[in-house]
Amino acid sequence: EPLLAALGGALALGLGLEQAARGLSRLRRTGLRGDVYRLREDITVYDDSYNASPAAVAAVLRYGADQARTQRRRLVVVLGGMFELGACARAYHREAGELAERVGVDLLVCVGDEARWYAETFPGRTLFYQDAASAADALREELRGGDYLIVKGSRGVGLETLTRKLRESLALV
Repeated sequence: EPLLAALGGALALGLGLEQAARGLSRLRRTGLRGDVYRLREDITVYDDSYNASPAAVAAVLRYGADQARTQRRRLVVVLGGMFELGACARAYHREAGELAERVGVDLLVCVGDEARWYAETFPGRTLFYQDAASAADALREELRGGDYLIVKGSRGVGLETLTRKLRESLALV
């Protein structure tokens, strides 16, 4: 969607389609934003751990559920807390927990203090960890061949530690 918006803006400013496409081709990914990669045993990781908001968490849960269902994979979701939500923080986390249940998350891994609120409305299997490194160590044992893994949380949770550790320990050989 952001690329389409950028393309639309370029066209509205009078740039030709070819010129706009050349400009877009020079964009560099910043990492941790929709990165998809494979680990051993055909485990697919969708790493969107750069930041999180209620709308972004809902979108990634729906996207992951669609991908897992289409590919006939087990859906494992790591959610860190969403920060800077003020008095509504607990309610937003609870809504995301409800959505995780509705879309069919098979295993929910919660990281950080705020993340405990997801489990208040998610009746499925849930694991809790205070930090990303501990979650990564445990997740290595929990993942199965063919899993579809989503990683999403606010930047302050540090979920890039989790994805880095998983990539190091479960890298394709």
